[in-house]
Amino acid sequence: IKKENLSHEIASSPAEAVKNSDLVLISTPLSSFESVINSIRDNLKSGAILTDTCSVKKGVSKIFKNMNLKSSICIPGHPVAGTENSGPKSGNIDLFQNRWTILTPDKNINEQDIKKVSKFWESMGSKVKIMTAENHDKILSFTSHLPHAIAYNIVQTSMANDDKTKDEIIRYSAGGLRDFTRI
Repeated sequence: IKKENLSHEIASSPAEAVKNSDLVLISTPLSSFESVINSIRDNLKSGAILTDTCSVKKGVSKIFKNMNLKSSICIPGHPVAGTENSGPKSGNIDLFQNRWTILTPDKNINEQDIKKVSKFWESMGSKVKIMTAENHDKILSFTSHLPHAIAYNIVQTSMANDDKTKDEIIRYSAGGLRDFTRI
């Protein structure tokens, strides 16, 4: 990030990065989510809002509850946007434009705090929908996770051949197989 001049400031640690922050966006895989929160929890200012980008919400909600972050406000979120590319050079200024961001706040979260997170995502062009974590996970299991599982299996099956057959599969594949490999 420093080499590519993508930030005005670079913190030396996650704990330093969140000091005095009103909004903290955690964008990590669910497998490292809890350890990231543990690394910042002592540096969160009172009233800080935590949100995320994980694609499963029941797991995030459970971690937030188990962490017992009494002085912070936790509003799980999922921007339903992205491409097959990753890394800073794959950034796109229009990535969230007219795409959905789903927020799954608990019932006890103040409406004003939900509006703050909504405005954050809307400022990048996203449309915001509020729903339960259970409903989010059910919907996304069909619209995102199931297609990924199917694509993975098709690609693995196609490539589980001898080298000659693999070469022919690649050579004669049309857009369909390529679209699956993109997913």
